[in-house]
Amino acid sequence: MLAAAAIVAALAIVQLSGGLGAGGGPTPQQARAVADEASAIQSLRAIHAAQQQHALREGAYAPSLEVLAAKGLLLDPSLAGGRKAGYAFAVREAGAGGYFAVALPEAPGKTGGRAFAVDASGAIRFTSDGSEPHAESALLGQ
Repeated sequence: MLAAAAIVAALAIVQLSGGLGAGGGPTPQQARAVADEASAIQSLRAIHAAQQQHALREGAYAPSLEVLAAKGLLLDPSLAGGRKAGYAFAVREAGAGGYFAVALPEAPGKTGGRAFAVDASGAIRFTSDGSEPHAESALLGQ
């Protein structure tokens, strides 16, 4: 449901910014970027769920996507490999106290304009310019 809301919000931004194709709707590239962003957000939610399970089982968060996949907690092979739907994913920090995972557009402006991150709280943060988010970046949905 939140992914659908993210797609609708992104399409509204495209329309308001004047980024419309000749037919009055988003261009195929804009529609693809919106879909890639929605996929990145959903993938970060999957990483968060996997990290929570890892922390319950092991007492600490996993240091990489590969560890989550090896333990059977991250089932999507593309995501486990660190690349999915035009985004590159990585765990930047991990330990007993928390983790920070990022999703960066592989081609900013084409595969998505925003970069995203999630931490142990499950809060998803973003930057509008595709630069790597940090703990003080804007919260998604606020």
